[in-house]
Amino acid sequence: MAMRVSRAKTSLTLLLLATAAGCSSTMPEPEGTGAAEAAQEHCDALVRGDWTRAYAGLDASSRQRLSEQQFTRLIRKRWQAIGFEPQEAHVRSCEEHGAEAIAHVALNGHAASRLHFYKDAVVLRRSATGWEVVLSPASGQFRSEVR
Repeated sequence: MAMRVSRAKTSLTLLLLATAAGCSSTMPEPEGTGAAEAAQEHCDALVRGDWTRAYAGLDASSRQRLSEQQFTRLIRKRWQAIGFEPQEAHVRSCEEHGAEAIAHVALNGHAASRLHFYKDAVVLRRSATGWEVVLSPASGQFRSEVR
């Protein structure tokens, strides 16, 4: 009987170790298609004040509605509205839905010697040349939903 208990314990131990090993193995995260990187590049260009590069990251319909100068004024008004000029942008997450994506962005910067934070969403659409930022047709600001 001692031998049966010993074999049973050994079998149970091996089963638990095999299960634990299976649980601890990590599945690789699925790689995105570049939407998050495109959003980060666009936001980095905005933060640096590289208006030409940020404007180039817009989709064709957004560029048709706004000239680069209008786009620049729009962004500067946006910074005034949020109360600070962002110094850093971080894409926190990016949800891809086929040819459209929403990147959730955190912006931070200093104003009146205090650190400020602002959360935003950047909508992107995949074109033949890659991911491009879509501005809201109504306000010219970044849309917060995908149609």
